Amino acid sequence: MASYGLAPDAKAYSTLIRAYASNNRAEKAVALFEAMREDGVRPCQFAYRDAVCCFVRLQRLEDALALYNETVRSKAAACGSTCRCLKRACQKRGWTGLADQIIQDTACGEKAELVLDAPSDATTECGGGAEGSESE
Repeated sequence: MASYGLAPDAKAYSTLIRAYASNNRAEKAVALFEAMREDGVRPCQFAYRDAVCCFVRLQRLEDALALYNETVRSKAAACGSTCRCLKRACQKRGWTGLADQIIQDTACGEKAELVLDAPSDATTECGGGAEGSESE
């Protein structure tokens, strides 16, 4: 794109990140995600999803949690597959409090930032009922 004088936008970056992530090239996907942010391009929920899951694949769970929290702060809705990927990784690591919070947040339909040193009984209150929300 640069050779044609074009600057990549969020859609172009997201498409490439997805291609790397789908082809087991997690390191390349994460590097491209970082380049996207360095270029001042705001990631969409799909770029966040793929980057979070790639961090999990690379066993960089702390980075995955930090990126999930960035997703929450940026108001780019974390999709269900991001939450499921992160929940499973937290459960495997024995971080049951974080896994429980992700489950609760998904049921509520409201995402909150995750704190690594949260007590194992951490929960999040729902703002209203969870009727019609996506289930795990």
